[in-house]
This record gives sequence, structure tokens and C-alpha cells, in this order.
Amino acid sequence: MFRIITSILVTFMVSCAVAAIFHNIWWQVFILMTIGQFFVFYTVNQVYTNYLYEKIQRVNIELLTQQQRNIADVKCPCSENNIQEVDMRMDKRNTYKCSKCEKDIVCNINIDTAIETSPIYFESR
Repeated sequence: MFRIITSILVTFMVSCAVAAIFHNIWWQVFILMTIGQFFVFYTVNQVYTNYLYEKIQRVNIELLTQQQRNIADVKCPCSENNIQEVDMRMDKRNTYKCSKCEKDIVCNINIDTAIETSPIYFESR
């Protein structure tokens, strides 16, 4: 509440300062300057808010993209048996260049299923 009152007082003080230049039409200039300040700063606030909203949306999209990334250790099928860390992605083809044999390698993601079992514990007698 204090910030709102301070903002309104500063707006009126600026309007008074500009209106003081024009002695004979003081009220008209004061009212025009007050309305003009509200309009200009409302427009600036809207533009800045829209900019921040767009920036937040871009950051959220980048965050979602980064969350879909998985780093995996893979072994090159060449005779070197080189193990590398590769960025495995579900949304595009996974290819990398082996650091030893310099060949392009394609990584396939295999999805397997298994039945979950519960262990049976035997009580000791």
C-alpha cells in the first residue's frame, strides 16, 4: 500500500512541476500530464510484462527439452571397444562419432518389459 501511495505522489509531483511552467493553464496541464503519465507507464508495464512472459515461456520450453535428455555410456562396436558418454534422446535419432575409430555410430534405444516379483522370505525356526 505504501508503494502505491508513493507512486501516486511522485506522479502528482511530476505533474505539478511540469504544470508550474504554464501558469495560466495550470489545471489543464496538470490533468493532461497526470493522465499521460498513467497511460505511458501502463503501456511500458504491459510491454515489459509481455516480454517477461515470453522469456519465461522460452525458459520453460528449454527446461522441458533438457529434461528429456539422458546421458548413457555406450561401447563402440569397432575393434577398439571404446566407451563414450552419449546424449540419448527419445525425440530424434541418436548418432555419435567414435573418438578412436572416427566412424559415425547409431545408438538404438531398446525397451524391454519384465514381470515384477516379490521376494519370499523364509522365517528361521
